[in-house]
Amino acid sequence: MAGDFSGCTARKKNRAQSIEYNPVKTDGSGENSKQPTNPLTTRSGLRVYKIVILGDGGVGKSAVTLQFVSHSFLDYHDPTIEDSYQQQAVIDGEAALLDILDTAGQVEFTAMRDQYMRCGEGFIICYSVTDRHSFQEASEYRKLIARVRLTEDIPLVLVANKLDLQSQRKVSTEEGKNLAKQFGCPFYETSAALRHYIDEAFFSLVREIRRKEEQRELHAHLNGSLSNSTLAELRELKYGKESPGYTTNECFYKILKGEALTLEECFKKFQYAHDLTDRQESLERATQRVIEDFANDNVIYLELRTTPKRTAHMSKRQYLCTVLEVLKKTPVCRPSITVKLLPSIDRSKGVVEAMENVDLVIELSALFPGLIVGFDLSGNPFGTKFSDFVPALQKARGHGFRLALHCGEFEDVHEVQEMLALGVDRIGHGTFVEGENLAFANKHQIPFECCLTSNVKCKTVPSYEDHHVQKLLEMKQPVCVCTDDFGVFETSLSQELEICAKTFNLSNGAVIEMQRNAIEYSFANEEEKKDLRSKVEQLIATVNSSA
Repeated sequence: MAGDFSGCTARKKNRAQSIEYNPVKTDGSGENSKQPTNPLTTRSGLRVYKIVILGDGGVGKSAVTLQFVSHSFLDYHDPTIEDSYQQQAVIDGEAALLDILDTAGQVEFTAMRDQYMRCGEGFIICYSVTDRHSFQEASEYRKLIARVRLTEDIPLVLVANKLDLQSQRKVSTEEGKNLAKQFGCPFYETSAALRHYIDEAFFSLVREIRRKEEQRELHAHLNGSLSNSTLAELRELKYGKESPGYTTNECFYKILKGEALTLEECFKKFQYAHDLTDRQESLERATQRVIEDFANDNVIYLELRTTPKRTAHMSKRQYLCTVLEVLKKTPVCRPSITVKLLPSIDRSKGVVEAMENVDLVIELSALFPGLIVGFDLSGNPFGTKFSDFVPALQKARGHGFRLALHCGEFEDVHEVQEMLALGVDRIGHGTFVEGENLAFANKHQIPFECCLTSNVKCKTVPSYEDHHVQKLLEMKQPVCVCTDDFGVFETSLSQELEICAKTFNLSNGAVIEMQRNAIEYSFANEEEKKDLRSKVEQLIATVNSSA
């Protein structure tokens, strides 16, 4: 194997090391690998691959990892709670930075595994050829990953370590190959002591991630996303052109004329939106128009949020069914955009309504399969305790729904800690996620939904230049730029991306990469992500060819 290492062990994400590798073999069987296509890159041009090592205690996970990053053999057993390493490499001519999390195998640390599995892009499941129990447990790790990630399509490599201890072998090569075949993944028998097939295992996983690799809007509220023209249309639908008082609302028409609005006037749009969507016909029209507006802005994936509402003309069930029926028809009416729903839990409505919403969504998810992908927690947090909503959120998660929580909208270190401990999948806004909480979010690569104009207009940040997205980008925190309420704040996703690029001097490549990565942070399933990746690359190719 051709390669060169330099530097020292990258323990706890210290200075990364570098090798170059152009192999003929990739799996120990002599078969050539499929070359990767469209690898992702960071702002600096280097793609970071989040890799998690799983397996029972004592199988040699740490020894395998240390051999890879430092060419040294760990010949003693020190039960790991968690160690992380970085290793730079060139694989098949493509630069890569492998960010490796070496996890606990001891029973007392099993509670930490779900969080590991959420943050990883690819996984190495390791067992020892001298320990049949560790081999049997490999299948359990595979099931755990699928349960946490809610998909079977996971970049994975199966590693059988301690190949040098042939006299103590309890698991045959054939058994390992058969298990890998069941997993649908590459298989390696390795020796951390002799450094056999160590690099090949890691590089093969990068290829698996690459193999399984426009705009995506992950944080948009339905009523806050009604444009001025849609509000006018809905007002006419409800009150008619000649209704008394139709032309007397000066604030309403000030909004429609696009005049500079105060924050108070911005939030009056919410009041108008709620009033104008209190019937099924108007709610259906509003949902259609919001989707059209996003599609016209070239958004190809949208996660729309709305709180189930009980009005004088609709039950909560009718409200949600009306929205879901529109989403169900979208692939035919608007094939350019994929739309999913994140029902919201409004904190100001209390815990009884929260559980009521969760139960209703669980019921409707069976009638509208694939359309409801998670829950949003939002609403006025003051006077409420997050811990009171945990049972409802845990119930939602137990039924397979992901969690996008408005987190750190005000200074409350303990509440942010509680949200992180619950296992939030994406952080909404995150303005006051700081210190140890930010370090935790960074360590576990929890994506932030950043809504620049919303935060500036709501005065949670003093200016675009002071927005926390800059710090997040500098520390390589996953970030997706969103609109929040494009109607209320008179913006669009294109405009938000432009503001971000100009304010923080981002290259076109960095903005494109940000949008590529948003696919991975979305709650779409793997088949949908595959289709979205293809659309993005086609759009990029079209733009480049016409430039």
